[in-house]
Amino acid sequence: MNSPTRLRSSVPVPLLDRLETLAGEASDRTALTEDTAEGTGVRITAAELVTEVRRAADALARAATPGSVLCVPAGNTAATAVTLLAALAAGLPVFPHSARFAPELLDEVLRGEGLTGPATGLPDADPADGTPLGLRGTLVRSDRTDLPAYFLATSGSTGTPRMIPFRAYRSYDARAVPELTFRSCGWRSRQRQLIALPIYHIGNFAALVQGVLDGNEVVLAGTGAERVARAFERHRPEWTILTPGLMERILPFARSRPEAVRGLRALVHTAMPCPPAVKWAWMDLLGAERVFEMYGGTEGVGVTLLRGDQWAAHPGSVGRGLLTEIRVLDDERRPQPAGEVGQVFLRRRGSGRTPSAAAPWLETLPNGFTSLGDLGWVDQDGYLYLFDRSANRLVRENGTAWLGRIGLTLRAHRDVADAECVPVPGPTGPRIRAVVAARPGARRPVETLRAHCAAHLAPHEQPDEYVLVPQLPRTEAGKPDRRALLALVPTAEAPAVPVPAVPAAAADTPASTADTRVADECPS
Repeated sequence: MNSPTRLRSSVPVPLLDRLETLAGEASDRTALTEDTAEGTGVRITAAELVTEVRRAADALARAATPGSVLCVPAGNTAATAVTLLAALAAGLPVFPHSARFAPELLDEVLRGEGLTGPATGLPDADPADGTPLGLRGTLVRSDRTDLPAYFLATSGSTGTPRMIPFRAYRSYDARAVPELTFRSCGWRSRQRQLIALPIYHIGNFAALVQGVLDGNEVVLAGTGAERVARAFERHRPEWTILTPGLMERILPFARSRPEAVRGLRALVHTAMPCPPAVKWAWMDLLGAERVFEMYGGTEGVGVTLLRGDQWAAHPGSVGRGLLTEIRVLDDERRPQPAGEVGQVFLRRRGSGRTPSAAAPWLETLPNGFTSLGDLGWVDQDGYLYLFDRSANRLVRENGTAWLGRIGLTLRAHRDVADAECVPVPGPTGPRIRAVVAARPGARRPVETLRAHCAAHLAPHEQPDEYVLVPQLPRTEAGKPDRRALLALVPTAEAPAVPVPAVPAAAADTPASTADTRVADECPS
């Protein structure tokens, strides 16, 4: 992919100095907007933002002691944004996390990074210089002497979330803000950008901080479809990151009010597979060159990027590496030829990071290539396609089933609003449980899906039972909440419906997709 380049030379300056410079250029410029459900909103000018961040940073500096880390339950609010910026300005390591974290889960995540309690609350601000927006979070302690600028948590979609350390943003460097990833997908300075996904997620945290430092108007919206649609109507953003699920849910609004979304110079999607029909619909609305797909992980081992017109030429791909080398290796870690499935390894050029140290749970080879646990292949042009996650492999008596791909097959049916598959123990080995949210008006969805799976999956890939639920448990970033799915207990309202045994004579009739690549959807 051809990427825009800018020759810059600069000396990093403290974060507050950068905010001062921006306020000096246009003090009344709107720097931060919180779009509230009531419609009143919170508007903060560039001059007000400097004042708010400085006051909050001073309060944090008074409260912190050596080894302190600030944990912030991070909602998409102006108060949270100011708290995060203030922690960076004060040099206080900060960990924004989901407000949905149960206390015991948060403790488990913190212990994994060697952070200990008891957590202490922040003192009330001094009335003489208190922050009207208030501060958010609690302080925990670490015995480490090399604490980073901030931590972000992995999604936890395959287990307990883990904390990743980062060292950026304590100062502003014009050579690094905006970063190449954003510049390669339509970012422009002084733009109006919408943050409609949780700001504790890596892409949205980066978009928040870099947007503020680049002089943008950053609009913070709630994460529900209705709130996001309303934010489009009110603010007409030029740049945003969405999940495919959110893209699908606001599509009726976008079609009915195209003028509210056509100002988008770039719509970036990430986190989950995007149904082809949804992607085509957005490309029709905006133009293919304005729709981008990004694949990577919080661990920062590499990233791929794909523009809509490139996706149309390479359907199902997640793109080519952006400052990232891609290797697809077999079980003996030998290179696979183009078109052959293997484990995907990435190596980011010039990152200066050591994945094996920052994320020891990932497999890192001696040459620095690291795998996020995904399987896939590359085509002759170097475009990457994903097959499934290695964690979704389920070895059964008569073959290997891939739970992610079975979920894709289920979600492809018109009667299914959402679906995922999880393994459950059975008397003779693991069973496949399909958890399905049917679309309104679907008649006898279990019987319909049995026939659908029999036509598209091999016998050992077909779900053994179905659980119908009104809505699947997903994280705020749109990924499956694996803990909640595994803990889901069938009830009288949502019983587990077993699938009758397939007659022996029919065992060879279904079409198998065990070695078929889904070219129009792939996990990301």
